[in-house]
Amino acid sequence: MTVRANLAHAYHGARDFGRSIAILEPMVAQCAQVFGDSHPGTLTVTSNLANSYRESGDLTRAVALHEATLARRRQALGDDHPDTLDSCEELASTYQAAGDLDRAIPLHQATLAQYERSLGPAHPRTLSSRNNMAAACLAAGDLDRAIPMYTAVLAQRQQALGDSDPGTITSRNNLAYAYAVAGRPDRAAQHLEAALVRSDEVYGEAHPETIAVRANLGCAYRDAGNAPRSLALLETAAAQSAHLLGDAHPHTLTTRNGLAQAYQAAGDTGRAIAHYDAVLEHRAALLGETHPHTLATRSGLAKAHLAAGDPARAVPLFETVVAQCEQVFGESHPDTLANCIGLADAMRLTDNPARAVTLAETTLERCIRSLGKDHPHTAVCRSNLATAHLTVGDARRAVELLEATVRDASRIFGATHPHTITGRTNLAAAQLESGNASQAVAVLEDVRAQLEAELGSTHPQTLHCTAMLARAHGRSGGLARATELLEHSVALAETELGATHPDTLEQRQYMAEIYRADGRADGRPDRAVPLYEAALAHWQQTLGDHPNVLIAQLTLADTHQEAGARRKAIALYQAALDRIEPALGPENPLVAQVRARMNAAE
Repeated sequence: MTVRANLAHAYHGARDFGRSIAILEPMVAQCAQVFGDSHPGTLTVTSNLANSYRESGDLTRAVALHEATLARRRQALGDDHPDTLDSCEELASTYQAAGDLDRAIPLHQATLAQYERSLGPAHPRTLSSRNNMAAACLAAGDLDRAIPMYTAVLAQRQQALGDSDPGTITSRNNLAYAYAVAGRPDRAAQHLEAALVRSDEVYGEAHPETIAVRANLGCAYRDAGNAPRSLALLETAAAQSAHLLGDAHPHTLTTRNGLAQAYQAAGDTGRAIAHYDAVLEHRAALLGETHPHTLATRSGLAKAHLAAGDPARAVPLFETVVAQCEQVFGESHPDTLANCIGLADAMRLTDNPARAVTLAETTLERCIRSLGKDHPHTAVCRSNLATAHLTVGDARRAVELLEATVRDASRIFGATHPHTITGRTNLAAAQLESGNASQAVAVLEDVRAQLEAELGSTHPQTLHCTAMLARAHGRSGGLARATELLEHSVALAETELGATHPDTLEQRQYMAEIYRADGRADGRPDRAVPLYEAALAHWQQTLGDHPNVLIAQLTLADTHQEAGARRKAIALYQAALDRIEPALGPENPLVAQVRARMNAAE
């Protein structure tokens, strides 16, 4: 039995949970028959089986086994026995994995108190328990508790074990992750740079632990907007992991998943989608279609398609993930709600955005009921609901929701947190659409100053804010200021991000709008033509037969008509009709609208 238990442990460590479970299930029955249900050996094997169930995504069986194991250990060994406390930790972690934070956090808290009482505040087991408590608080969005706990564990491990101990390196990694969640990728990167140096010294450059730290550092730089540094680290980590462990090893897949996110953040949605596709295929084969890691990758793939301007592909992927999350976790689990938020955001960009409003309203109610009004998911959902209202033309309701979002985000996360910044930026967009351009200018000037101070002038968020500020100035009559802002911003984006990065394309689109508006005033709308021509060429090359191509085509045609180039305008209108009339029919409103615009140009 010892040999089989060790083999199961090895399979679990290699994340081959199917084989681990196949060994442990008959062992539990054999141990119970030979030793009895409450024998320490039987309970150890049962606990190990429950852990394999949890890691494989079978949370229902994991919870049931851990609850039974804890009850038997309490009865046989007492509340303060180390094995009983281990069961408390494992059950709390399993509740947390299942999204049941209302049971996870009190159990973590009670276990930590018992460890502190019986072993002292600085004992390794106590520190491990405090670390688990911090993780639960982080999952609940309680950053004010999580970060001080992680900081305390790191300080105590540094004092007791030194900077180079594996436990200290792990603590620094955990604290870095908490800072990343808190919207402080700069602090996360500082801790991970230090962890990488120590891990390299202790394990070596190509050890799995070092590779994992390197990948995490790449993710921190991704969040900080430093795409070149992020991609260099993640590409290196992915190559090292594939060489050491193989292309389909779980650690390699985790690193490649992070690399896909980095490509998406850098605007290379083609590579992002390719990596997500490959990781999804491996994870589905290795872990199953409904394993949490498989679901996370499918969700990432949906987001990448959405970022590429393809909501038609994103929506079915999100719908699949939501259905699978509800099946595995239940409708109130944070992962389920996060994917409902993503689905609503994708629906907003389809031809029926009203569906997004309905789904976002339902999801917001579930977030408040299950997670509380101060959870990050709730803040994001409220902001997305407001954006959906804005899309369907209800700017007044959008402003009301976003004002509440900004107040809550400022109170919960602070004025410079990404959730707060995003809320204020969206509020300005809603104010702009509701006709309050001067209010939008005031908000965006303040947000832009914050972003430049926190992230720098070339960070994608700063560039996006600058473009919105220029639009607001343009709407309020300040075309000269709008032009000045955008010309500077476009030059920065082209230099730092590249000509085809989504943020660069957005900047150039806004600049074309400003040139066009300015041209109507001075009789030179043709200044916008080269920018619109470049946009059309890009969308034709990257998207083919896509709604964005039609929009770019019609915008360029309208601009040619305003500039007096009627033959060019008519040719573009005719090309658009040739594309849409066979599919939609001559009586379709869009077809009739395009034909009317062409007739006006003739």
